[in-house]
Amino acid sequence: MTTLRIRRARMAGMTLIELMVAMAVGLVVVLAAAAALLAARTGFTAMDVSSQLRENARLAMDLVQRITVQAGYEDVMRSSQKAGAAAWGVSATPDVFGFNNALLTVSNSSPALTTNSRTSCTGGGTACANGSDILVLRYYGSNAYDDDTKADGSIINCAGMAEHWESDPARRPYSVFHVAVSNGEPTLMCSYMAEDRSGWQTEPIVQGVESFQVLYGVHQSSSHDDTANQYLRADQMTAADWKKVRTLKIGLLLRGDGSSRAEYAPTSTFYQNGTTFYPLGRSAQDDADPGTALQVGDNRLRHVVSFTVQLRNSQRPY
Repeated sequence: MTTLRIRRARMAGMTLIELMVAMAVGLVVVLAAAAALLAARTGFTAMDVSSQLRENARLAMDLVQRITVQAGYEDVMRSSQKAGAAAWGVSATPDVFGFNNALLTVSNSSPALTTNSRTSCTGGGTACANGSDILVLRYYGSNAYDDDTKADGSIINCAGMAEHWESDPARRPYSVFHVAVSNGEPTLMCSYMAEDRSGWQTEPIVQGVESFQVLYGVHQSSSHDDTANQYLRADQMTAADWKKVRTLKIGLLLRGDGSSRAEYAPTSTFYQNGTTFYPLGRSAQDDADPGTALQVGDNRLRHVVSFTVQLRNSQRPY
């Protein structure tokens, strides 16, 4: 009898309480593993988006710098030989100019360049009307030394296409940086003249550019050197000031997609040109230039980049 009872005790299963405890422990382990996996995935996504934002910022910065330093470029030998020495340096429009808080309107069948108020922009959420600026750069192209009919590739437009030399100042290449909505997202765009100068072509450069701000460093005659000693918005510039531009200060605010941040971020203020130019808090200067101190709060990661470009060529102040 005693042996039978021992065998039955050994064959008995888990009690209900033991089973419930085991299930609870297992559930805790599964939940902890799932939470760890979710946190790792969220961190990986945030890191990937952050890396992509930095890469997009680098691409935009490199391209804007490359095209900006070309502003005012002329082949002195070709200009003096073909256009005439007296005509060299004479142009109807400045090599660097722009528009503050404006929306560019171009046509592939018309060379006219027109602008509208950015408040007329639709789509892309609030980023469409964030006060982004327009930057226009002009220069001469460059032809191959041994073949005067082909560009040598040293001078390009904002789309990366080689520009050839034109003797007529009115046919100088254009490179225009501006923000427009593309596929529902604010995008830094490049507009340039077709090769025959009959109309415009526009290409997207970097998607997710929520704000594009430009300040112009102007050299005032009161200064004894030739460096910029005052930064102005495009709407503060006079016709004479465009010839005095020495540097450009560019500010960009880039954003990731709507799920790039795990949690909703409280409203934050992003300063594209730093607080040195636009101090903390609202001011008349901030109100006159919307977008330079942009307040946003949502589930998107953001990245601010600000840089200064020193112009290489003379803007013909004479």
